[in-house]
Amino acid sequence: MVTHGALTVYANIKPDMIEQLRSKLYEIHTPPNNIETNPIVPFKRISTIHFSRFVILDEAKDLKGNTIRPALVFSTNYDKPLSRHIEELVQIAGDGLEEIYQHCEGFERGDNLISFIKKHKIPCAAFYKGSPYRSVPRILREAQLREDIANFIDKQVKSDKSINASALRNKIVEYVNNEKQYSWIRNNENPSLIWKVWFQVSKIFCILILAPVAIFAAICAIIPIRIKERQDSSEKNVLEDDKILKLVREEDKIVQNQLTHLVDIKPGWLRLITLKFVLFIINLLAIYKYNKGELGSIPSIHFARWVIIDNGRRLLFFSNFDGSWENYLGDFVDIAAVGLTGVWSNTVDFPKTKFLIFEGATDEQKFKTWTRAHQIPTQVWYSAYKLLSVQNINNNSAIRKGLFEEMSDKEIKEWLKRF
Repeated sequence: MVTHGALTVYANIKPDMIEQLRSKLYEIHTPPNNIETNPIVPFKRISTIHFSRFVILDEAKDLKGNTIRPALVFSTNYDKPLSRHIEELVQIAGDGLEEIYQHCEGFERGDNLISFIKKHKIPCAAFYKGSPYRSVPRILREAQLREDIANFIDKQVKSDKSINASALRNKIVEYVNNEKQYSWIRNNENPSLIWKVWFQVSKIFCILILAPVAIFAAICAIIPIRIKERQDSSEKNVLEDDKILKLVREEDKIVQNQLTHLVDIKPGWLRLITLKFVLFIINLLAIYKYNKGELGSIPSIHFARWVIIDNGRRLLFFSNFDGSWENYLGDFVDIAAVGLTGVWSNTVDFPKTKFLIFEGATDEQKFKTWTRAHQIPTQVWYSAYKLLSVQNINNNSAIRKGLFEEMSDKEIKEWLKRF
């Protein structure tokens, strides 16, 4: 069984080195280089990476006027364990990563890169996985399996147009069993019985112990939160045309898109604690409830993470999703506005809310304006399976599973519709 992790490495950039670093990152995906095989970080050779990005956080001022120094954030969604992932990173892309990190404080060429990465990694407050328990190689193999079987079906139907569903499935199973290239199919890559028991026990614990605590905390906080909401200043979201054009130019190039979002957390301990609590609940829901390809009924998110940075002053959000930016945000508004509002109502300029989770994101135009206003460019972004949606990945796994299950005629017909 494979589980996924979220590596986030945060390092301050050396004074006067930010533009040199920006140029170096630009080289990674600029012809004659490409994102998959470039000589700096040849992502495609790193078998444990699902998605990765480099993002420069430019110098900024916090809400008190204090300077926040520029930083480089490197993130991966990876197949665990972390130690093996970092070792593979350094083994394959060590020289290129040294070229990049020599622009950051605390690192010089020749320093121990593994130690630097471990020292500068920071935790996520919440992490969502759209296709849990599947490694990168498994996802790619199952995609190829579906394509091969689809081609096989076409040939069978052409040679025998009257073949029934049951006979066709039998031929598919025979074909797969006779091909050595598919010997991996019977490997058990799913959670073990022991793990499933542990998972259910921990789920029950969360329901019985943490749920009452959460309800009590919400009751205690609701009045102070409402007082704060009434005192909040109105939104000041200004869209800069040049910035929006740069963001839009990088979108809709493949099946998937990405979002990097950075916003100040509202001042005061109450807002920070509330934000951490809401993200803690979201993280639990991502583990125990939203673990079958949908986040709050949104079926298009591969991975998402929320990271509190700069000593609790800002919230950083990374998302890898299918489809367009407009549809992605629209899904959030239509399906998951309550959870979305619960998180970002604790950040500045968010549309007006009531009792933490109401209104806010339900104002679609204001919400989208706010999102664009605080969205920042992603200098480097990589996907290991750029032609696959979350639904594709989960469908391919269902096809593989269906090869070895007892099925009724009705179930066989439904299974064949997956091709």
